Amino acid sequence: MRWRLSKWLTIGLMIPLVSAYSFSLDLYVPLLPTIQSSLDVSRMDMQLTNSLFMLFCGAGQLLFGPTSDRFGRRPVLFASLIITLIANMICFTTEWYRLFLFGKVLQAIGACGTYLTCFATVRDLYTNPEKSTEMFSYLNIANSVSAIIAPSIGTQLGKAFGWPSIFLILFMYAALALVACILLYVETAPPSQPENRRVLSNYWRVFTHINYQVYTLPAALGIGSFFAYYSISPYLYQQTFGLSKMVYSVLYGSAGLTFFIGSYTCGRLVTWIGIVRTMSLGLAFHALGCVLVMLSVGFPDISQLAITHLGALSMIWGAALMVSSGIGGTMAPFEDIAGSAFALISAYKFLMCYVLGEIVMALYDQSAFPLGALLLGLNLFSALIIFVYRARLVTAIPNVRPTAVLTEMAKNMNNSV
Repeated sequence: MRWRLSKWLTIGLMIPLVSAYSFSLDLYVPLLPTIQSSLDVSRMDMQLTNSLFMLFCGAGQLLFGPTSDRFGRRPVLFASLIITLIANMICFTTEWYRLFLFGKVLQAIGACGTYLTCFATVRDLYTNPEKSTEMFSYLNIANSVSAIIAPSIGTQLGKAFGWPSIFLILFMYAALALVACILLYVETAPPSQPENRRVLSNYWRVFTHINYQVYTLPAALGIGSFFAYYSISPYLYQQTFGLSKMVYSVLYGSAGLTFFIGSYTCGRLVTWIGIVRTMSLGLAFHALGCVLVMLSVGFPDISQLAITHLGALSMIWGAALMVSSGIGGTMAPFEDIAGSAFALISAYKFLMCYVLGEIVMALYDQSAFPLGALLLGLNLFSALIIFVYRARLVTAIPNVRPTAVLTEMAKNMNNSV
């Protein structure tokens, strides 16, 4: 069967698939202290639910990408949605931490599969870079709204019905997506080609390339910075600064909006000043934010809160530029194996999220100072590597307009928030 849905119906079908990942995190974040108290576990135990979520999302990229190329999108999509349903029902019904943790891991695997299938489907249907960019931009708008409004929705659900209700909502969301896909989704994957089966050799080619070695670190640091902020922010804002869940949700939403705008700004910046300069600008804003976050501990009460949040916004703005330009720079030499390259980059960034989340939470001392110090150190190391190896980087894709491709990748990576 051929794909018969219009552009807008396609977008409507894809939105629940691509946003399952972000909604799973953003509905959850304001209720972390409440869930911690309910399950009677430590902050590190709760952080593990987030860190393992990111780790399995990364591992899933490496598995689902080649699998969907080899066996098709439909099997991966339906399996992922069924896993998502099981995961959310486990989290909704259990009061045992270990089973809750298992549910979060399954949730990550399911969300990763639907996320990847969505992007693969759009790439299958819209091979023209400009057209696929347009499609991704619509999906990105819907997905980015999650970081802005989902924390407030999660807060209200938790207040009215208790924290398990967010998993019931996610279950219903996945169930509706499954029904819609059964009725409307048809296979879009092209016939499997021999080169699609050389998975390990393609991964090795990407991993050993200078662009991957240089650009992926700051790109992963950008995503990892947002996740590290995500990890400590509910405790920092609600417990240290004494803010309500709703006020915290608004502040967290402003961080999501900052990343969203930064991702879209990056495309124009690259056109004007190039990838390396855009990356350098991102690192500068990121470093400034880290310094402000560290200095904030010397100020009292409301001033400390204001400087901390201003520093966080500067850090996240820089992170958006780092992610978008870094991914675009990394992908430049891999037009022929873009899927494998994207999967390996995603695995790197999710692993960075896992590591930074665990370290930041272990170092957390009721202030944002450890967050700023750790990220500043990695920032300076990334800047040094780019400065040393900048002359060896591949900066253009043969036979493809670099601006169009980079803009597409910049917008795609906004979904990682």
